Amino acid sequence: MRWDNAPHHSHISTYPHHKHTPDGIFESTELSLEDVLASIKAYVIDK
Repeated sequence: MRWDNAPHHSHISTYPHHKHTPDGIFESTELSLEDVLASIKAYVIDK
């Protein structure tokens, strides 16, 4: 999983912000480091 803001998915409503996952590309907002770490923690715990 990764977040990015490269301007290459203009069809996403939160363009240029988006998230890449194994299931596809999804809307995302600009995240702080704390937000990213919380998401990683939740992902690891849920696995």
